[in-house]
Amino acid sequence: MQELEGLGSSYGQLKEVQEQFYQNVATLVSIKTAAQNTEMLVPLTNTVMVPAKVNDNGRVLVDIGTGYYVSRTVADADSYYVRKIKYLQEQLNALGQLIQNRRQNLMVVQQMLQPEQQ
Repeated sequence: MQELEGLGSSYGQLKEVQEQFYQNVATLVSIKTAAQNTEMLVPLTNTVMVPAKVNDNGRVLVDIGTGYYVSRTVADADSYYVRKIKYLQEQLNALGQLIQNRRQNLMVVQQMLQPEQQ
């Protein structure tokens, strides 16, 4: 039971990260189409946005994890996020299958124990 809760929590966290990557791709589209010196709000998280001015719409900083940022072209950043989204989807599919298998195993065990309890 606790294992299922932990797996479900992990699934939710992976889904949140994937949603953030989708939002990053949408932000890249906005940056790519923005004129230079355009002011816009850039999302740092799902709920925090900061004002920014587009100086060079050809390059962006990409968070590659644990507080490290790298400068990339918009096309490279988009490719990076698309790869991450695809990888996370594969992990979500595998984790979803694992959760489903564990639930089925739990149901079988509960059914086996139920007659003994009566």
